[in-house]
This record gives sequence, structure tokens and C-alpha cells, in this order.
Amino acid sequence: MEPIIRSVEIEDLLASLTGKGRPDTIRAGKCMTCNVEQVPPFRDALSVKEYTISGMCQQCQDSVFS
Repeated sequence: MEPIIRSVEIEDLLASLTGKGRPDTIRAGKCMTCNVEQVPPFRDALSVKEYTISGMCQQCQDSVFS
């Protein structure tokens, strides 16, 4: 899956906060938040789009947005 492109400054900030690069994490199918090694299937197209933005798996999205 391809991540949404962000500015270099935003990517650098996220990397400094999380210790990992968002684009590489998304391309690898991992979660930026819980470190799951392979994200399970997403509930719907909106959740897939959110993953390309935030890198959060379905469970983390549910936790944050519920």
C-alpha cells in the first residue's frame, strides 16, 4: 500500500516522535501505533484511506476514533 505523501518536515517530526518512518512502515504493512507486524484487513475503504494517512491498523483506528 502506498502512503499519502507529506512534507519532509512532517515526516521528520513523526519519525522523531515514533522512531520509525511512516512511509516505510505503511509500505511494509505494519502499524505506526501498536507495532503489529502485519495489519489485519480493514473494515472499509475509509479505514484503508486512513491507514495511508496515519499508518494506524484497524484496531488502533477504532481505539482513537471511537
